[in-house]
Amino acid sequence: IQWFDNADGVKADNFATNFSEIQFYNFLNNPKISDENKQYYAKRVYSLLEKADKYPAEALYARLYSNP
Repeated sequence: IQWFDNADGVKADNFATNFSEIQFYNFLNNPKISDENKQYYAKRVYSLLEKADKYPAEALYARLYSNP
């Protein structure tokens, strides 16, 4: 619940602590999810992971995915 207290949403460190690489890639490779939602998700993941200094490969992938 603590992430609801922050007006800017979840903090990068809190996000990275709960981030799952498997869920990240599964979401982006799921054919049932629209490209629009995948783009939004990739941009949001990148904005959080770049600040957290964790998961550099996934941060780069999210950045590239969101800028086709």
